[in-house]
Formats: sequence, C-alpha cells, structure tokens
Amino acid sequence: MPTNQEIAKRLKDEREKLSLTLQKVAKLMGFDNYQILSNIESGKRKIEAWELVRLSRIYHRDFNYFLEEILTPQSEPRIIWRAKSERN
Repeated sequence: MPTNQEIAKRLKDEREKLSLTLQKVAKLMGFDNYQILSNIESGKRKIEAWELVRLSRIYHRDFNYFLEEILTPQSEPRIIWRAKSERN
C-alpha cells in the first residue's frame, strides 16, 4: 500500500491534470476552506476514506488508483537462462 505522501502526490497530480484549483475542489468536497485540501495534498493531514472516495469521483478515477502500489521498472533488462537439459 502506498504511503500517505504517495497518495497525497497522486491526488495533487490528478487535480492539476484536470486544471482544477484547490478552491474549486474544496468547494465540491464541502470543506470550509481550501487549506484542508492543501494539507491533504501536502501530506500534512491524512485523508479519510470518504474523502478519497469523493475525490476519486471528482477526478474521474477509480478509487483503487490511489491505493495501488507504484511499480518501478528495473533499470536494466535481465535474461535468465536455464541449464541445458541432458535429454534434449
């Protein structure tokens, strides 16, 4: 499971991809001010499950996108050879 910081970064990235402001999304979320969302995106405040569900809807993303592990590719391809069989 990704860390709080990784989830926060994904949320911010998605908001910015959609060209949405903190103020606009905070209003859609029903927050009193945009600082709550800013604190979530910076990792200063943990996100509640209901908030993540609502944000995933606003950003048109599957809820699991924010919770999936980020797989990093290996730096170099690797080839593993089996030993030659004596039977051929």
